[in-house]
Amino acid sequence: MRRKLAAAALCVAWSANAGWFGPGIAQPGISKAYHGHYTYRPEVREFKPCDLDERWWVQSGAELLLDQMTRPGGSLREAYVEVEGIVSERGPFGHLGAYDRQLEIQKVSFASAPRK
Repeated sequence: MRRKLAAAALCVAWSANAGWFGPGIAQPGISKAYHGHYTYRPEVREFKPCDLDERWWVQSGAELLLDQMTRPGGSLREAYVEVEGIVSERGPFGHLGAYDRQLEIQKVSFASAPRK
């Protein structure tokens, strides 16, 4: 029993230290990698993480995404993206408070046409 408890405590401590709590879990205030779909149009700067049923307002770092999304002859309004950023606690964010959280993008690792 003690060995199982010690092993479980070690796993929890390692996970907390590594900043990993499994897929589909937003960690407010911690820089973490996320992947999902980004939509940009008037009054919409929306990030939908693939592992969560949430919509996040992109507060800052949107210009990084727009640079990645720009293509010769036009620009994409939607993209599949892999980013690193900081997510807020839950609350009303963005246009008319319609978003679950707010995302501050620090780095864009990948952007492409939306994946189906």
